[in-house]
Amino acid sequence: MEDSIIRQTIFTILTSRMYKGNHKTSFPSKNILSIIKKAKEIFIKESSLLQLHDEFTIVGDIHGNIDDLLRIFEKCEYPPKTNYVFLGDYVDRGQNSLEVIILLFCLKILYPKSLFLLRGNHECESITTIYGFKNECERFYDANVYNKFMKCFMHLPYAAVVNNSYLC
Repeated sequence: MEDSIIRQTIFTILTSRMYKGNHKTSFPSKNILSIIKKAKEIFIKESSLLQLHDEFTIVGDIHGNIDDLLRIFEKCEYPPKTNYVFLGDYVDRGQNSLEVIILLFCLKILYPKSLFLLRGNHECESITTIYGFKNECERFYDANVYNKFMKCFMHLPYAAVVNNSYLC
């Protein structure tokens, strides 16, 4: 996958926020599928229990709120300047689940040792069907994109131990 597609996707998501939430970003389906595939390849190589040794900012539920995610990055700095462990629940409930998960996957691809994504209870088919991520995927793309996300989520690590002191 071309690095330029990843960087252009990140740029598009970040600049779309200048419209103060009135602009929904959209990407070619083939680009989204490539991003999911590349992220999945990285997650497959990671252990289901991560052993991390460095300084990390630990972030809880984002639930599709891109503005909260961007505020965290603006306050704490973007990867790779700051290392992150995200505790799951990236999608559902908020209006921008696709932007959140696509941005996080792109950053994971660019900075695989600076950003770690754990699997939350919302990264499964039963919950995303109830709380909106499935509907969002099918509204902007199709069932294939949704199914690829679900297969990718299955490879997210379940937990992390940070500096032999903190269980996430």
